[in-house]
Amino acid sequence: MPPCRTSPLPAQVAGHVLPCQDCDSLPALVRCLQHAHRSQPAWVLIEVAAANEQQWSAHGPALCAVLDALPAPYIEIARRDADALDTHLHPQHAPVALIRGSARDDACRLSLAIAARRLQTLEGRAMSIFIVRGPEGRGPLQHAAAPLPAAVMKSLVHRALDAGTSIAIRSCRCEQELIETLCAADHSPGEVTLLAPGACVDSIRLQRLLPRLRNAYVEIHDDDGHAFDACLPASRGHRLAVAQGYRAQSYVLALEMALEHLCCNEVGNRVHVGT
Repeated sequence: MPPCRTSPLPAQVAGHVLPCQDCDSLPALVRCLQHAHRSQPAWVLIEVAAANEQQWSAHGPALCAVLDALPAPYIEIARRDADALDTHLHPQHAPVALIRGSARDDACRLSLAIAARRLQTLEGRAMSIFIVRGPEGRGPLQHAAAPLPAAVMKSLVHRALDAGTSIAIRSCRCEQELIETLCAADHSPGEVTLLAPGACVDSIRLQRLLPRLRNAYVEIHDDDGHAFDACLPASRGHRLAVAQGYRAQSYVLALEMALEHLCCNEVGNRVHVGT
């Protein structure tokens, strides 16, 4: 949906031609993504424009299906939380990065920089870090956690970019979705998952799954340090560390721990959380 046109786009990104499609409606976006399926691009950048609930109801299932069938990783730009694809569709194929709330030019530059960095590392080992957030609430009242603050998201994306890797984030609405998302994220041995179990910290199903996953994980709790949240049992899976006590900044600390495990901590500027 409409491409980043406030400033001129480059003709190429990391040596790859950058074609641009104008998709001014959800049906048009479906057609553009179907074309991407046929043309087999290395990366896809999607800027999501506002659409009303009637459009999402009518065309959302088709859009979700074409996203899940997309043969390439993608980066999503959304001006507001309400415009994000995950808000309406919850596709299984999550974006590598969701850039939200930034000025349009900044969002475009950042998305292109992420794509360029990943394209430049295709000949080597392209590492990625998946942030998986469990639900809040209990039983039928479970719901997705509130979005991370924009400043924290920006810090996470920039830090990952500096380290030559990328991040993707998924906020799950229930235990079943958390289990499915962790399985989907566990596709490449040697990568790291940042896991915020939320209300599923005492889930027996989650505790049984973790030892079967190939990826290591850093456990996250966004408590404030005065009343620590309960943690998963230490023996469940390959847990590298627990990041907690710094509210939303615990995610930044967890990312540093993951980068250290991946030997990326000397790239870019180190981030210190807390004093």
